[in-house]
Amino acid sequence: MIASIERIRSHARQLLANATTTRWLEREVAFIIDVIIVVLMSVFPRLGWFFGLLYFLFRDAMPFGAGCSFGKSLYRLVVVNADSAKSRANWRKTLIRNIIFFIPILDIVDIYYFLRDGRRLIDIWLEIDVVGLPKE
Repeated sequence: MIASIERIRSHARQLLANATTTRWLEREVAFIIDVIIVVLMSVFPRLGWFFGLLYFLFRDAMPFGAGCSFGKSLYRLVVVNADSAKSRANWRKTLIRNIIFFIPILDIVDIYYFLRDGRRLIDIWLEIDVVGLPKE
């Protein structure tokens, strides 16, 4: 019993070590900023929730903001195709990537992969990646 608890603790430490070597904290804070924007938009009656939902689903493919969400633009992060880091992910991939948040079991698996590898499982499936832009 104690050996299995130690194994779980060791695995948890490894997950956190992998997550902190990536831009984990910046990505999480950017996500929280985007969720705050969605909540603020949904406060407005009638159409606010609709525009908030549209922003949440397509936030990484918006034509304004250099093709990234407001939170990601603050941390200079962009969602790009994995094969070519220069081309931004299109709106279809962004939609699929963000719909996963509404499917609880896939979201839990996605979070596990993110903590383990520093990449979300859906990013691996869609062959996209979140990268940081170089400082100017």
